[in-house]
Amino acid sequence: MVNNLSKNEKDDLVGFFSEGKFQKAIDFGKNLLLKYDQEIFIYNIIALSQNKLGKTNDAINTLKIAINHSPNSSDLHFNLANLFLELREMIISKKYFQKAYELNKKNLNALYNLASIYHLEKDTNKAKEYYKKILFHEPDNHKAHNNLSNLYSSLGDFKEALKHTKEAINIHQNSEIYYINQASIYRNIDQISDAMNSCNKALEINPKSKQGLYNLAICYQEMGDNRNAKKYFKQAKIDDSDERYLLCLYKDENVKEFKENFKKIQSNIKHSSLLQALANHNYFINGDDLDYNFCKRGIEYIHKDKVNNPKLQNDLYKISSHYLSKNKSQKLIKNGYQSGGNIFLENIDSINLLKKIILNKLNEYKKIYNNKKDLMFLDWPQQYNLKGWFVEINSDGYLKPHIHEKGWVSGSYYIKMPKKIIDNEGAICFDYNSDDFEKKITNEKEKIINLEEGDIILFPSSLYHRTIPFKIDERRICIAFDMDIRN
Repeated sequence: MVNNLSKNEKDDLVGFFSEGKFQKAIDFGKNLLLKYDQEIFIYNIIALSQNKLGKTNDAINTLKIAINHSPNSSDLHFNLANLFLELREMIISKKYFQKAYELNKKNLNALYNLASIYHLEKDTNKAKEYYKKILFHEPDNHKAHNNLSNLYSSLGDFKEALKHTKEAINIHQNSEIYYINQASIYRNIDQISDAMNSCNKALEINPKSKQGLYNLAICYQEMGDNRNAKKYFKQAKIDDSDERYLLCLYKDENVKEFKENFKKIQSNIKHSSLLQALANHNYFINGDDLDYNFCKRGIEYIHKDKVNNPKLQNDLYKISSHYLSKNKSQKLIKNGYQSGGNIFLENIDSINLLKKIILNKLNEYKKIYNNKKDLMFLDWPQQYNLKGWFVEINSDGYLKPHIHEKGWVSGSYYIKMPKKIIDNEGAICFDYNSDDFEKKITNEKEKIINLEEGDIILFPSSLYHRTIPFKIDERRICIAFDMDIRN
């Protein structure tokens, strides 16, 4: 057979595809294959056209036939990998991306996609390996630097994250996203001024950047500047900005505007721990039921259990110092530390075992407290992420009242507790009050839970909780976690 596709034939084939005449491109391409059955270009156009028409399986078969003719074509393997990626067939997709790279070491897009898949699958070691391979071949690949920065941030290694996001910005200075990522890192290491500068850089590039406005609002919130936080949350219209705007109104004690805005959004945002916390506080202070039913009586759903596994406790205690050494800024903790990132992204035996235990405990928790009133139970998510971090508190230290705004259910597993304590020292305390609010609830009792090593406690993320200081010179170490549906 002839193996040289003419220029006119090639132009006609490309023309059909470019004009969106995909079926014509398929039919014309198949006729061309009767003369040029070895021509990779034709197979690729046919497969692309089939995929455009939603015939992904046909496209896969077309590329497999092409690979039989040209088994050493990196491009064919790469295109086939992308089709399997669209179908979320990750294992097969990775196999073909790997083959594409092996056939052509210059095919860095194959490496990039491999890294992205491993990143998506939370295989952080493999993702790092492939991002670093890309940067070895192409040191100025700003996308690889940015993704590697995001990966390090998720692991709580903010030093490495900042290094790579700075590299990304040096190479490509017109990306609002890179500046926003940099702002997030600076916030985590308590460099708020630098974080705000990064947000402003992002807004210079795109004055309407929702993420830029949102992150700037977070900076003002962390500085205690409620007026500016409110201003930028109102503009952002992204993630939980509407909920945080309501928090600002409530802190201002602007009750009328707070209630008006609450009613506007409550039917669209039904699963918000922050809205529930605000509704609860408002009920006890103002006697007004806002009819928000995510988890109205969270204090009734506190569950303490025991994990009888001394080896697990010991193994987690041994690695705790490593994670706590990479601590993030946490203004809620006095005389203590919080690890950064999500420890459940790490492939470590003890962490994997704890994750399995927590997932089982969450299922048990739902069965114990399941009711027909609260959406927290009625709309229990089928899929969610588990986010976890170490918390260490030392003598005279404590954790201030807070909720977990982006959580559904939260909890803690205790691996080290002070031994000789008096009364409720070191205990965890629950109620509906917050230091953010001037008015305090006085007609509702708090609930204090004393703890021992090996205890695990679960509770609604909307419930305010704090810890009680202890005097003895010992460490209180736990792993806190969230059932997180937003990330």
